[in-house]
Amino acid sequence: MVSRISEEFGITRDLLALSFARLADAFGNGPLIIAIPLYSASFENSIGVSSELLTGVVLASYGFASSVFQPFFGRASDKLGKRKPFLVYGLIAMALASFSFTFYPLVVAN
Repeated sequence: MVSRISEEFGITRDLLALSFARLADAFGNGPLIIAIPLYSASFENSIGVSSELLTGVVLASYGFASSVFQPFFGRASDKLGKRKPFLVYGLIAMALASFSFTFYPLVVAN
């Protein structure tokens, strides 16, 4: 199937792998855009800031961290000539970070 797609659309295997990695990242982060405002509304009175401000800070911090670190990891990947380890470790880090959010209520409660 991959070779048929490659021949039909002129897409290389590397581009297809990168596209699927980006798709997995989007599926992982997409639902958060919907859930974060709903979740932050429950913390409005407990930490003393509005839910709108909290949502903005969380979403902006993701964008800021992404803009700061992507050039460094991109350059490192180009220097080593290997993108696959960076993609795999990046997806694993995203999964671990997403999983770590499940412990947030335990930390806030203490």
